[in-house]
Amino acid sequence: MGFVSPLNKDGSAYDVQGTGKAKEIELEVKTDAKDGVKVDCPMTQVPADKVTDEMLRDIIDKTQDAVENGDESMKGDAGKDVLEKLGEATARTLLIRPRKKRVL
Repeated sequence: MGFVSPLNKDGSAYDVQGTGKAKEIELEVKTDAKDGVKVDCPMTQVPADKVTDEMLRDIIDKTQDAVENGDESMKGDAGKDVLEKLGEATARTLLIRPRKKRVL
């Protein structure tokens, strides 16, 4: 099972276990008849102004890979919808973040 950090409407993202990008981790998966499958995956919210270009690229690349190679839940209109929302969230994040100062 893989995880891709969501990119929230406020421009924030999530860091899985302090890595800044995806990595393999051990998770506890619980199932029951009432709630179905539950996965406890520790994540830390990263404020929009701290989301790096590398984090954005990682989220975009992994989401595109999930749409192209994932299960049926990411195919067709569902995948297009996910990528459209990701594009909107990426644009918002870029507007929220402070501009980097350039040294000439």
